[in-house]
Amino acid sequence: MKIEYFKEFLVVSRLSSFTIAAAELFMTQSTLSRHITALEDDLGEPLFYQVGHKVKLTEAGQLAQPVFEAIVTNYEMLKNKIEQQITGMHQVVKLGLTASGAENVISPFLKMFLTEYPKMQIHISYYEHGIEEQILSGNIDMGEVVLMDNPLYNKLSSVYLYHLYHTAMMLKTHPFAEKTDLSLEDIALYKIILIKQDTAFNYMIRKLFADHDLTPEYIYSDHLFSIILTMRQYGGIFITRSNYIDFTSKDIVTKPINHGTLYLDYALAFRADNDNPSIPLLCHYLQNHIDKNQI
Repeated sequence: MKIEYFKEFLVVSRLSSFTIAAAELFMTQSTLSRHITALEDDLGEPLFYQVGHKVKLTEAGQLAQPVFEAIVTNYEMLKNKIEQQITGMHQVVKLGLTASGAENVISPFLKMFLTEYPKMQIHISYYEHGIEEQILSGNIDMGEVVLMDNPLYNKLSSVYLYHLYHTAMMLKTHPFAEKTDLSLEDIALYKIILIKQDTAFNYMIRKLFADHDLTPEYIYSDHLFSIILTMRQYGGIFITRSNYIDFTSKDIVTKPINHGTLYLDYALAFRADNDNPSIPLLCHYLQNHIDKNQI
């Protein structure tokens, strides 16, 4: 039964007139009568009886009135709660994304999300590292993080999103530039370039090679945008996200790495005590839309 029928019943009961109630509801009297009849047919009892030019509640109508009032009240409360949680009290969420590759994984889905929830606003900040600290300090509500052993994660809640395999990036003049793919043993023969502040990724790379008894030489670049300069200076290999196609140069080639465990798991992290209702909404949306096995 439609909630509008309950509301219309209550208006008729208050005004004791179908004619006046129909005018207040901006509908024809015949439509209003048909809706009340539908209620009566469903309940199996008449709800009103005629007394001169007015209508009064029958015994069944008197029983129905407080129940219908409660239904309408609870329904309006539910609507308000949903409105507040989804698009009302917290219309803004501050989101931190990793500087490399975010445009190719999360950003397209954020555009879809905003189309579906036009009252929402997402303020995005990009970081090369330290998103966990930004969340804990309250500078952002949530952020994309790598799921690894990190004491800061004990203070955060997280929702798994996807994992990404990684690829090797090098100059076209590099000896391996013509190879189809590379093994860890191949890569370990040359200097490996890492971003100085990208501690989670660096830990993963160093541990991976150590677990295979490989000891390559590591070179640290100050930030992402100096990688090409570091390659030209040292001729090393930079390991990066396989989806990060925006970081291109006519002097650079990328090669797949022939190792099934060279990937990182990515998640959205947030403080458990952050009551912004946009957080579970956005987490749920991205979880349902992002491919869990990005390559």
